[in-house]
Amino acid sequence: MSNYKNSQWRVTKSGLETVRPEALYQVDKSQLDDLVDRGGGPMYDLPVHLAEKDWVDLSLFRSAYISAFEAHGIYLNTELLEASFQAAKRLRSNSI
Repeated sequence: MSNYKNSQWRVTKSGLETVRPEALYQVDKSQLDDLVDRGGGPMYDLPVHLAEKDWVDLSLFRSAYISAFEAHGIYLNTELLEASFQAAKRLRSNSI
C-alpha cells in the first residue's frame, strides 16, 4: 500500500481522501476509474467533478489520483487521464 500524501490528499486502504484542514472528502477505490461523457467523449469522472469544487488544487489531486491507481492496482489509461485533466482545467477556467 502506498503511503502517498500531499498537503491536500492521501491514498488510503479504501481509496483516496482529503487531509486536514480540508473538509473530509472520501473516494472509494471502486470509484477511481468511473467514466463520464460530457459531450467530448469518455473521461475519468473525478478530475472533472472535482474541478467544480473551488477548494481542490487540481495539481495536488492529479498526483494523488495517479498514486491511488498505482496503490490499488487499477489500470490507468493515460489518454483518458490527459483528456480528463484537460477538461477539468477548461471547466475551472470557464468558472472563474
